[in-house]
Amino acid sequence: MKVKQRTLKSFEFDIVDDESFFLYFKKNFPLLKSYLILLKGNISPNIINYLFSHKVCFIKTDHCHLNIRNKSVHSIPMPVHKVEEITKIDIEPVLKSDNKIYYRPIRSGEEIRNFNSIVLFDRINSGAKVIADGTIEVFGTIEGTVICNGSYMLITSIAPKGDIIFHNETLDKTLFDGTLMLVTYENEHIRVKKVIS
Repeated sequence: MKVKQRTLKSFEFDIVDDESFFLYFKKNFPLLKSYLILLKGNISPNIINYLFSHKVCFIKTDHCHLNIRNKSVHSIPMPVHKVEEITKIDIEPVLKSDNKIYYRPIRSGEEIRNFNSIVLFDRINSGAKVIADGTIEVFGTIEGTVICNGSYMLITSIAPKGDIIFHNETLDKTLFDGTLMLVTYENEHIRVKKVIS
């Protein structure tokens, strides 16, 4: 027998009712489908059947004693309804030697991860995934999935197949019209601003 210790990333849900669970889970499915889901609370057969049918890996933890380190608690934030216009970007670029810059397309099936920032000057193809704990700047079309937990993102366009997940929230694709947009996370709110010249 072989035994290996693994570190898994997970999302823990303390479920009160089906409606709030499905509202959050369906909205954030592109992000959540790749993580272990920890369930406790009022877990209905509808929730179990939904997770099985979507091939989501999950554990009911009401009976478990897990060694869990809590990073943060996320509630359902208010969605972004409007786009502001700005003429100057008031952000401090994060310059670190381990930031990654890509001048080529990110191929389907390719996954790029960085603990700091990522800058991409070409497209992200369908089936590709870009993940950063720092900022992400994409100057090509997003057809794949972009997941960012940094203080901001710069985005130009997103294709119908693409997904942008910023601080665990899937952004509305209709907000991105091909012009340069600044997406920020301030005081637990996501703001989208059009950068105009």
